[in-house]
Parts: sequence; C-alpha cells; structure tokens
Amino acid sequence: MGILAAAFLLTVAFCSTAVRAGAQDKPAQTDSTQTTLTQSRDISGKNQWSDTAIDLLPGDVVKFEASGTIRRPAAPECGPDGRLRDWHDLTTRFPVNQAGAGALVGQIGVGDKSHPFGIGSHHEIKVQTAGRLYLGVNEASNEYADGGYHVTIEIERVADPPSATAPAATVAAAEPVIEVPPSAFPSAGLSQIPLRVTNKKGDPGDMVNFVLIGSEAAVEKAFDDGGWVRVADPNRDHRRAAMGGVFSGFHKRPFIRMPMSQLYLFGRPQDIGYAQGLAVGSIGSRHHLRLWKAPMQIDGQDVWVGAGTRDESFMHDPHKKGFSHYIDPNVDKERNFIQETLGSTHEATRWTMVEPSNPVQTAYTVSGQEFHSNGQMLVLWLHAPNEIPAAPVIASKGSDSSESTLEVSSPSGASSFTKN
Repeated sequence: MGILAAAFLLTVAFCSTAVRAGAQDKPAQTDSTQTTLTQSRDISGKNQWSDTAIDLLPGDVVKFEASGTIRRPAAPECGPDGRLRDWHDLTTRFPVNQAGAGALVGQIGVGDKSHPFGIGSHHEIKVQTAGRLYLGVNEASNEYADGGYHVTIEIERVADPPSATAPAATVAAAEPVIEVPPSAFPSAGLSQIPLRVTNKKGDPGDMVNFVLIGSEAAVEKAFDDGGWVRVADPNRDHRRAAMGGVFSGFHKRPFIRMPMSQLYLFGRPQDIGYAQGLAVGSIGSRHHLRLWKAPMQIDGQDVWVGAGTRDESFMHDPHKKGFSHYIDPNVDKERNFIQETLGSTHEATRWTMVEPSNPVQTAYTVSGQEFHSNGQMLVLWLHAPNEIPAAPVIASKGSDSSESTLEVSSPSGASSFTKN
C-alpha cells in the first residue's frame, strides 16, 4: 500500500512539473497595443500650407477638430468649413477644388502621388501611405487671409508590442504592389473585353483602358482610400446635368459629383461612376471614369472593366445639341493616374499592362474628339482587408447552357476558362 501511494505521489509531481514547464516554454499571448497621441496646431491664414512636423504611418486613424475664422480681403469671414465659392473662386487654382473657399485642408507627403483632401471643422481619415502631415487653407497660393484655425489632431496608432528583435518604433508597412508579367492576365479573358464603349445607338467612343479584379467591396474600398468619390446616377437629360454643373458652385454642390452621361458596354450603361477633383480653376475639370462588371471571373474574383478620361472643360456638343466636355486627348495619363491612386492603397496587390491583338491607338469619342494611346490596358488586382484570395480559376458567364474549356498559361499554372 505504501509503494502504491509513493508511486501515485511521484506521478502527480511529474505531471505538475511537466505542466509548469510547458507553460514556461509557450510564449505569453499579448494583444496589439494602441497608442493615442493628441497634438494641436495653429494654422495661419497667411500661408497656404503649414508643416505640422507630424509624421503619419500606414494604419493610423487621424481625427481632426478645428475652430477659428479667417477673412480674405473683399470676401466674407468664414470658418474651417469654408464659404460658398463665387465667380472669382471658379477661375482660381485651389488645392482642393471641391472644398469651400478658405476651408481647412490637409495633405500627407509631397509629390505627384500626394493628393490634398478637405478637412473642415470635423474629419477622420485612415492613413494608407506614410508621410508628413501638412495643413493649410483652401486658397490660391498668391492670396492670404487674416486670422487662422486652431486644429486638434488625435492619432490612434496600433502596433505590435516591442520584442528583442524589433525596435519599439517599428510598424509593419503595407506590402508593395507587385508588377507581374502580362501573361498573369489570361489571354482568353482579354479576348472577352470590348476595346471601346459606345453610346446607346452603338457609336464607338472612349477606349477601355483599365481592368480591376476583385469584389465590389474591394473596388469601393480602393476608390475610397484613393481619394475618389462615387458620382450620382447618370442623368438622362444630359443638357440639364451639364447646366446643373455650371451653377453647382453657387449651391455648394461639387462638380465632381455631377452625373455622367450614359455610355454602354456589355449591352448596358455603366454600373458605377467615380470622379476626383482637379486643382484647377474651371469647375468643368475632373478625373472621372465609368465601371462595368464583366460577365466573367478570374481567379474566382469578379472582373471590372473601366474607361477613364480627364475632363478639361465644358463644350457644346453638336451631336447631342447640348453640353459635353473637352477631354485630355492623352488618355494614357488618366490610366496612369488611376494606377497611382489605386496602387497606393492597401487593397492593391498586383498590376500589369496588357495589349490586345488590335490595340486602340488613335480614335474619336462619341462627341467627335480625337484621343490617342499606346493601346495598353492597366490590370490591377485588389482584395479587401478581410478577403482571402481564391484558388486560380477563370470562369466566363453566359446565357446559353453550352460549355467549353480552354487551358491558358499563367505564372501560377494552367487556369480553366469556362464559357457558359
């Protein structure tokens, strides 16, 4: 009996020691830490831009609260939300064309890939690309105003706890967007994409110059993070839509949200329209694009086909007996702008340029304007933060029940193209 008791006690002691040892070998689970930083800055109306000396990191959530007033010569006093723009403002270069005159505005970083954004009295953003924060007044560079704004800036920063191998200040940066060879986009899929959009009568117009691969949620998030806004549903009365844009400056209705005319692809008008303001004097100018969901999938993801151009100003359209827009004839510049703005977001993962077998290089819009291109289309892969990429497969949807399969080469192996 004594021997059994001793054996039992030895077993219990051994198990207890093993449990303690296992607990010591397993690293402690720690949650990510969140730090909140609060800063305040006084922004003078005499400077278009002021350096805040605050460096932001990807993932930072920044909240702005602003107060104060400014007064420009021969103009009424205004607060951080700005004031309605008059004829003088409509012919003046402003940092943020869609914001009120004298409004508080911001910018992260400098250079062609940094785009000013409106702040006003209250605003919140999530930082996508690291850079220095600049605050300013939405006014021309050669103008000044008396007074200023007091801005409180609250920064919520989430970072992994410091470890022996990583400095405390290290924060994981966004993965770079990888350039892949054109063969990453199956030729069988490229052949299913029309080269140009049409009007309702079938007359050819703008060229298709970019393709997005991803869910609707990923597309919306990428455009939102890239500084684009979704425009109103197309107005069938195009002349009324254009005139509404002419007078939008007096009704605080930004021109960039003005409805676009309807153009057709895959037998229907555009599914979505996006625009982004230009820092130019005319309200008839904006970056804008149309998107159609294509009747196919690549790698298990939806395919979105787009046509983007940059509006320069209004014009009289003799074909429609109404108003249209002069566009920048170099449509590749707008394609590249789309690549820059969407490629700087966390949603973009890969990109390439593809060239159809019969590329569009010189053609005319439905309103008769000539445009030119090198004929290439941008292809950009997207994913929403909570999405997991699907297995490589390409499927085309159709209306009949017949089915055919074609093997196409891609870097990840053979992809299956199914035409229904």
